[in-house]
Amino acid sequence: MLSASTKHLTLKPNSGLERFVIVTGKRVAKLAVHRNKLKRRLRELLREQAPKHGHNFGGVVHTKKGVSELTFDELKKEVSKLFI
Repeated sequence: MLSASTKHLTLKPNSGLERFVIVTGKRVAKLAVHRNKLKRRLRELLREQAPKHGHNFGGVVHTKKGVSELTFDELKKEVSKLFI
């Protein structure tokens, strides 16, 4: 799988990683509480998607501005677009 990108997320897959790394900077959400909440939500959504692509699948997910304002359902749609 090649890199995938949506308006709010970018996925750079790495077959050597068996987990996902989520990168969220202060530009995305100023408060650490909001960044951590976003990471928890993304981790859960990625955990749901990973079994569909094999156990040795992982990569780096970069968040972009505006993603912290998405609802959980909108975030779920963004994540599913990464795996199409």
